Amino acid sequence: MASAKRIPTGYKGVFYVERKGERILCIFYRKPGDRKQYEEKLGTSAQGWTPARANAERTRRINGQELTNNEKRQAQSEAKRNAEARPTIERLWQWYLESKGDQLKGVVTDKNRFDLHLRKTLGKKTPQELVPLDIEWLRRQVAKSHSIAPPAMCLSYYVASSTLEFVSAIVPHSIGPLSCQNQIRRVNVLKC
Repeated sequence: MASAKRIPTGYKGVFYVERKGERILCIFYRKPGDRKQYEEKLGTSAQGWTPARANAERTRRINGQELTNNEKRQAQSEAKRNAEARPTIERLWQWYLESKGDQLKGVVTDKNRFDLHLRKTLGKKTPQELVPLDIEWLRRQVAKSHSIAPPAMCLSYYVASSTLEFVSAIVPHSIGPLSCQNQIRRVNVLKC
């Protein structure tokens, strides 16, 4: 912005820059007790920015009611890092498959069952977010679509319980009130 000519508005610390026929509103300010000067772009007049609105935004940022552009970017990157570090069931399932490698029998079938039954409903949840109602809902959904083929239901339960056992091994005491032995109705795969 230093290379472009700043055109002042009627408000102190608010100016605009002309680029490609558009007015880009910018603010210039210092926070109280801070010697650092902030020069930040707000947006274009086509996005609804007016000098009065830019002045109000400048006042909010001086008073600390709004974050600076740099602080907003840092908060967004921190939120993104936290979301990536969140141990969702889907991510734990991937770790489970990686840890078992080629030792797991029927891995293709297990992957298909996970994709079909668990990924949509439980995939984005963390072990702390799981409640017995989720497992009951999963059981009912599988029972609706597989009334003729109970082995599919048994296998999806097996995948769910093995995933939850793996989760509890990695993250101890993460499941909370949901314990694999008590809350999930285990179905004996041999009976199916």
